[in-house]
Amino acid sequence: MKVTMNILVLCQRKKASDDSAFSNKVIVDITVKRIKNYMESQVPDHKLIYTFMTPGVNMTGPGDPGVADISKRFEMSDPDVRSWVDRNIGHYGALFLNTCPIPLISPLDYYGMSKVLKTEGRFYIGRISSREDHPVDTVKLLYSKKKMYDGMSPYFLPTLRHLFYHKGGAPYLTKVTNPPEDLWVLLNKWACERAKSRRAVPGVRDVYEELVNVIAMQPYYLQAIWKQVAEFVVKHNKGDTGLGNAIIELIK
Repeated sequence: MKVTMNILVLCQRKKASDDSAFSNKVIVDITVKRIKNYMESQVPDHKLIYTFMTPGVNMTGPGDPGVADISKRFEMSDPDVRSWVDRNIGHYGALFLNTCPIPLISPLDYYGMSKVLKTEGRFYIGRISSREDHPVDTVKLLYSKKKMYDGMSPYFLPTLRHLFYHKGGAPYLTKVTNPPEDLWVLLNKWACERAKSRRAVPGVRDVYEELVNVIAMQPYYLQAIWKQVAEFVVKHNKGDTGLGNAIIELIK
């Protein structure tokens, strides 16, 4: 009897929506079949159970119900996604990002992805479609000395290298069991820069959203340090009291 492995597939529809301009059922069916064939060739001794997670064709709008098992983007800024991640810690044996906009995925999202993977879980980045069967760019992406994507965040590769490592000639990365504490330094820096850039845009609310989300996921001893600093800032009106109050509200 084969051992079961759960596979999470991101950015890929499970089926076409009826009212979509890109609803060609054959195209989606071929792509899904190729993904499954590839994963079955990777772990032939397992029974694979797939979960497809994507909002559908319109990646920037509301989810398109019915095209995936979970009609949402994998974004840790979404409270529903964070709750889903917490309910599925260590549930998946492999993650497959198919034609995802890699540079646009936040470092915090990659951290969330690592949380839902089992110990020694596999992380794939692929470009499978009905037109081409070029599945895995994972190792090439992480270890190429060239900048493969314009506009890539400087925190992208360092974050992935803290969360995953490469074993031998495998076409995937493997989850790091205990990421180094430097991971939180990277995520804090990224979130602070995001807050700074959002503050410069008129009318933007939740300037501190990413930073507060990062703090919420940190170990309790780090949260205690954040709270002490925030209480000092608010009490003495030193620095950014708005952020201080947000942190105090978070860590009660």
